[in-house]
Amino acid sequence: MEPKSLGELISDYLKANKMSQEQFAVEVGVTGRMIRWYIQGLRTPTGNILAKICKKIDIDIRKIKL
Repeated sequence: MEPKSLGELISDYLKANKMSQEQFAVEVGVTGRMIRWYIQGLRTPTGNILAKICKKIDIDIRKIKL
């Protein structure tokens, strides 16, 4: 099975937890706009933010297709 993209993982997490992009953004320390860009694949988070996202969605960073 091919690893999922960061955008897919964030989107799946938001749906499963009935959370808005803005709520998720506050919890990881970015803007809602940045979360939208990550989901759309327009941007890649910096290492620090990526680590926070992985911790929040409980996934090993090595399992993400960037």
